[in-house]
Amino acid sequence: ARRVPDAAAVVVARLVELGIETAVKALVDRSRPVFGHPVATAGGAAFPSGHTAGSAALYGILVLLLVRRALVTVAATVFVLAVGASRVVLGVHYLSDVVGGLALGIAVAAGTVLLRDWATARFLVKKRV
Repeated sequence: ARRVPDAAAVVVARLVELGIETAVKALVDRSRPVFGHPVATAGGAAFPSGHTAGSAALYGILVLLLVRRALVTVAATVFVLAVGASRVVLGVHYLSDVVGGLALGIAVAAGTVLLRDWATARFLVKKRV
């Protein structure tokens, strides 16, 4: 029961990130890179990288809320950067798409933690009389 606000924050972070990502993709409508012999292909708009934004939001908020240990933070950072790098190496995103996705994911994770802290203090902490 103590972790309900944390669990809700994780779900909110991912859903908010997905909503913003979808809106920005529709607004910017940037084409994906084109190569003669691509390693992989992907459909839809390129900016921002959804894989990078999603992993940054999810792993970012998990580190901020639940773990806060150096080894786990480093591992999560390496994983998110590897996801972003894979999108560029596969040829389905430009580097700027990945950087935009990373910025979006981190911003959403941090904003959700701030919102959770505010909501917890405002609604769930019992006031002394």
